[in-house]
Amino acid sequence: EIAMKTHVGEAPYGSGVCMGCRANALREAEGFDSNIRMGSDDIDIAIRLRHLGWRTIAIPDVLGFHLRSRTLRRFRAKRAYYVLGARLYMFLKDFSWTTAFRLIVRHTLLQAKTIVVSIRKGAVCEALYVLAAYLSLVGKFKTIVEERRKIKRTVPDSFFLEFRA
Repeated sequence: EIAMKTHVGEAPYGSGVCMGCRANALREAEGFDSNIRMGSDDIDIAIRLRHLGWRTIAIPDVLGFHLRSRTLRRFRAKRAYYVLGARLYMFLKDFSWTTAFRLIVRHTLLQAKTIVVSIRKGAVCEALYVLAAYLSLVGKFKTIVEERRKIKRTVPDSFFLEFRA
């Protein structure tokens, strides 16, 4: 979120690196989505809170740093699977079907390059984890539909996607 560093005021979402949230807002949103194991959970909660009428405020004077990532160290080999899978799940759950499809197509084009590069480097496992992230959506489809029904969309997708600081 370097682009937001100079932006004071409303933002579409905040980063979990240094994020504060009102307890009653989290309760109203029913907390973080337990279906997101790693990655995109901060963006997901910000989108759901925005639809409930809460706002995200960026305060560039407040900084947070991850000195070490214990989570990613434990899951280094499966990082692509968890992070990409969470992002795809979030797209399908939080956005209109049309927007979700467009975002997934864009990510698929980017991931195709990742798969080719990984295979050329001999890192076949990385390529397989990327493919597994896409396949995981099939098993989560019922959950995605159920979670989508909980969200009353009050803000257009463009607010989250076309924000300029």
